[in-house]
Amino acid sequence: MKCKLCHREAVDEGLCEYHLLALKNLKEAYPRWEEAYGGMEWEEYLKRLLELEETGEWVKDVARMLLDQKSYLHR
Repeated sequence: MKCKLCHREAVDEGLCEYHLLALKNLKEAYPRWEEAYGGMEWEEYLKRLLELEETGEWVKDVARMLLDQKSYLHR
């Protein structure tokens, strides 16, 4: 099975190892952003990451997917 977001082979959750790692990193970083911004919502977090030039393409791919799927419940 191919990754939902690219041509690579999916390993878990329909994602390749790179997009799966990006999802894991998104989830792990969220509490720090939430604390730093005083209760930032998951949706706002994803949107802000998409605006940042420093955000990597794999993370942006996953963030767009989650927003498109309305996957705001990340936990």
